[in-house]
Amino acid sequence: MPIPPQIARLLERVGTELLLVPAVAVLVRGDDGRVLPVHNVEGFWTLPGGLLEPDERPDDAAARERCEESSLTVRVGRVLGVFGGPVFRSTFVNGDRIATMSAIFAADVVTGSPRPDGVETDAAGWFGSAEALSLELSARTRVVLEAPL
Repeated sequence: MPIPPQIARLLERVGTELLLVPAVAVLVRGDDGRVLPVHNVEGFWTLPGGLLEPDERPDDAAARERCEESSLTVRVGRVLGVFGGPVFRSTFVNGDRIATMSAIFAADVVTGSPRPDGVETDAAGWFGSAEALSLELSARTRVVLEAPL
């Protein structure tokens, strides 16, 4: 997960103290109910998402992240849920720690075919609900996909 510059500057000041940051993710469902996760280069299937940039609206961040990670243009819909807690913590190799409060948005595909970006993601694909839950999911994605949204 690339760290936005303003978060990196904050982490330089707070060191390994836990920093709470806002994040978004996008859940695209097809008309047939299938979901569209991406496979990140860390080895897990996940929902595209990331940290908000200064002055960025959460729905704009969700659309940006979906496009960056899977080459799709989406129409972002309603918030499906807001998630946080211990499973939404990350520790970086230098010991810096963040906890995210993640707003999960529904979205519909406007244009494009799912293609990984080759930097953060190396695969993307449509999966039925049961099939998606059988993938090697990130813990965060499992929590979201198992929630009654």
